[in-house]
Amino acid sequence: MGTFINIVDKSRGIPKEKQEEFKERLITLFRQGGMMEQQIQSLFGKKIITINPVKYDKYQNIDFIYNYFEDSLWENSGFNGKTGHVYSRKVGWSFFNFVMESAYVLESLYSDGDFVILENGNPLINEERDCIAWINSLFNENYAWKNWDFIKVWNLIKSDENDYDTYLKRYRGFGYEYDPFVPWLEMRALKYGINNMREDVDEENQEFVDRLIFFSQKNKEAVQSFKDNSTETEKQQIQRLIHMINHFINHHDEDYPKEKSLFNFVVSLIWMNSPHLALLSISEVYGIDFFEIYQLLDHYDSVIISGMKDMMCSVSARELSDFFDIYPENMIYFWKESQFKSIPSHLKDWFLQLKEMYDHYMQNSIDIENPLSWIMDMLVYAENNYYQIYVFSDFFEESIENINDQRYLILWKIFEDMIYNEKFYKIGEVIFKSENKEYLNNDWTLMSKDKKWNSARLKLRGYLGLIANKELRRKVFGF
Repeated sequence: MGTFINIVDKSRGIPKEKQEEFKERLITLFRQGGMMEQQIQSLFGKKIITINPVKYDKYQNIDFIYNYFEDSLWENSGFNGKTGHVYSRKVGWSFFNFVMESAYVLESLYSDGDFVILENGNPLINEERDCIAWINSLFNENYAWKNWDFIKVWNLIKSDENDYDTYLKRYRGFGYEYDPFVPWLEMRALKYGINNMREDVDEENQEFVDRLIFFSQKNKEAVQSFKDNSTETEKQQIQRLIHMINHFINHHDEDYPKEKSLFNFVVSLIWMNSPHLALLSISEVYGIDFFEIYQLLDHYDSVIISGMKDMMCSVSARELSDFFDIYPENMIYFWKESQFKSIPSHLKDWFLQLKEMYDHYMQNSIDIENPLSWIMDMLVYAENNYYQIYVFSDFFEESIENINDQRYLILWKIFEDMIYNEKFYKIGEVIFKSENKEYLNNDWTLMSKDKKWNSARLKLRGYLGLIANKELRRKVFGF
């Protein structure tokens, strides 16, 4: 059980000249999406977990299980440097899921050829648009949203295990800004026959479907008449009919053919506005496999849905925060100097309070007998009493390198004041079953938002993000 993403890759891969750019953008996408590496630090008989943004290893692999914004662990995901593919296992349903969807979409944008992303066996279609919106925001791009040819996608992924009825119902258009009603009917006709298009159609659309069936039948009769009266070879006849489809589906105002059967074929084709149903007529009359001739349609390589030719639409750039509620405290680590002016006023006030605490301690100085053991004790306590409170690896290592520097000791002293604060401690109890804080009161991935993001946890995470963000730390504390 769970949410899994995989691909059907019929492409020729990412062209060599685009591979480096793709890898640079992929690591940016993972980092901006909150994907973090975890490292176990063992000192003085104690163990803690530290985190850092993901990076490529010496084999050009990326591997992670943790998303900072979601604050949840899922299963190993990342990028395989040897195969050149994004990979994932169980990805959940929130930030981790969206970032991995976006990583696969980014790979598809760079791949040369057919590349279908599946989530729990269903092609990623509406979600792909949201991923592209975020990708456009990240890289100042204008990627358009593909109009998937549903029949082409089904042909790429179909298998004996694929539940065809489920696939059909999935793409009836519920929740989408476009209506793939005609493609849904086309797939029913292809699988079960033209008359079966009436099944599962509500009363409001019955008249439309009846008209579609009528012209489908007329189209098939026209193909049969053309075959019966033509002196050309069957191969020539099929090529001629497909040429008619390719030409007249986009040029309604051209002169129609003079032959009655071809005239009727074109008229019914235009009324149906479905090259797929016309192709089905040819397939049935000539006894040839639909997908054998399907690739001869002009639109095959561009993957455009019939009847939706104006829908190869641009996608407005949208930031991650447009899709998810992200508390400002969880953004502190990611803020750059250019964004400091837009820091919320309540955080600016908090930063001033922290600076006052820092200045107070600097005036008096502090003396810690074994600073590193003291830091480890604090982080173990924070984990036990507030859950998944991780220091960033870079700052942890920076602290070790400057273990006797008053500036760093004071930053840790402020953290100590926070975690042992009685009010913080009480607020932090909300995620546990009892006061001894031995067990969480729910599965962490299902924990309610107000409990998971209680003010104590937010402040602790925000503070650790602040002291690890060198640009912002310099602005607040002066170093």
